[in-house]
Amino acid sequence: MANTIYAPINPIEGLNELKIHVAYDKGSFNYFDYTTNKRGIYVHFKPVERHDGMVRTLLLSDTASAGFKTFVVPLGRKSAKLEDTIFAQVEKHASEFAQLYNERQFQTIVNRTHEIVRGVINGK
Repeated sequence: MANTIYAPINPIEGLNELKIHVAYDKGSFNYFDYTTNKRGIYVHFKPVERHDGMVRTLLLSDTASAGFKTFVVPLGRKSAKLEDTIFAQVEKHASEFAQLYNERQFQTIVNRTHEIVRGVINGK
């Protein structure tokens, strides 16, 4: 899967890697919380376990084991170039995000992600 990296974390219910994924969403209806996702780029953080080519995750659980996503850039149309550029910067900070996830600093992860993306957008 393109634009995805896995970083080791302390096990949470057997899940021992943090999957960090950058993806474009067309702005669809979310049936889990009955809201509409904004159209643009999101960064997803989800703990998983990879073993023998299989990936295990938990769907309905607390934030620590179910993961979360953050909306980072509104876009009218998909931009693979911008998505790849954001991923390249997020990838550089994967170990930092894993450490923050271990410490359950979810809001700090969101804030740091937005700082990184602002740097990409502003050309820094």
